[in-house]
Amino acid sequence: MLRTILFLRIRHLSLLVVSIGILLLASCQNKEKVAPKDEHGTRVAKVGDSYLYEEDLKDLLKDETSGDDSVALRERYINNWIRKNLLLETAKMNLTEEEQNVEELVKDYRSSLLISQYKQKYLAEHLDTIVTDEELTNYVAEHSESFVLKRPIYKYYLAKVLTKNKKDIALISSLFSKRNINLMQDFQLENTTVISNYDGGWYTAKDILRNLPSEADLKDLNSLKEGKVLTMKDQTTTYFLKPIKIIPEGEMSPVDFINEKVREIILHNRKIALAKQLEYEIYEVAKTNNQFEVY
Repeated sequence: MLRTILFLRIRHLSLLVVSIGILLLASCQNKEKVAPKDEHGTRVAKVGDSYLYEEDLKDLLKDETSGDDSVALRERYINNWIRKNLLLETAKMNLTEEEQNVEELVKDYRSSLLISQYKQKYLAEHLDTIVTDEELTNYVAEHSESFVLKRPIYKYYLAKVLTKNKKDIALISSLFSKRNINLMQDFQLENTTVISNYDGGWYTAKDILRNLPSEADLKDLNSLKEGKVLTMKDQTTTYFLKPIKIIPEGEMSPVDFINEKVREIILHNRKIALAKQLEYEIYEVAKTNNQFEVY
């Protein structure tokens, strides 16, 4: 009887100890994992012998972002850091010492980067960016073979009128039939009627097609003649197109059509010439001042 009582007490005590142990273990698991520290700060992540520290994340999270956004940003940065360093560790394990010797490449890249930055700064301070009309015209004349039109270009007028508006249809038809269109004339048109003046610049056929019914195609525009009106319709609208000037394929591009492109070419050539001049002057000054030696 006594043995039975002792056995039961010991059993109850054992169960109590086990229960307490389980509770303590669960409590420890629920606590946040304490990040280790060293002389560089609090560690956030580790890959091999590389560590990511809280200090590295300071600038990343200094902007005003919501709590959820900052947590997501932090996790994404840590994950990317881990992936990058895992790739680096894998590269080190799979490359020979000779293949890992990138110091010369880094040195060359750094030198090229510094030289490039200085050249950009010098060009920004010394490049003449003014291109005159005479320079544009002369360049086009000297390189005329490069500016032959590969497709026709147009200057034109375009009107869009609701087909049910018979009065405006008649007025626009009369206006476009005249040799010279006077848009300043008071026709008292409906608000839905739109007349667009495209005679201030040059446009390709594709530019024009964007303003015409969807069924219009290049064949319609290839048949255009200067001063002749092309009329087209869709389900609701009537379109009046009158070319004022057409330069066909194979002709020289007018300067005002290509002036921006030519200006960029001239400035690019100036940059090349100025960069070469800079290198030459630096070399000559250094040579005069005995700043280098050849053995």
